Amino acid sequence: MGTESLSLTESHTFGPNWLLLAIEVVLLIPLIFIGITRRPIPHITLRFFGFAVLLVVTLGLAVSIVLLVNTLITGSTKGSFLLRSAALLWITNILVFALW
Repeated sequence: MGTESLSLTESHTFGPNWLLLAIEVVLLIPLIFIGITRRPIPHITLRFFGFAVLLVVTLGLAVSIVLLVNTLITGSTKGSFLLRSAALLWITNILVFALW
């Protein structure tokens, strides 16, 4: 069991696997910078970047679920891959719902 089991398969993600992570990092950089420098930033700015990160994760999750259901309907993948992807998406859904 390698590190491949810790991520979704290429058929269940939109674009390359690193794309969603790169977008999140770009959105988190201002928040990290604000936290390090302790500049007086309006609360609305912090909320905006926080909601933007959550929105990106939620959209990525929704697209992955649609791709998973499409794969399930077409039957083009082995059952073990579907179960692993479904479990990862379920855990991600719980975490995203808790953050919202």
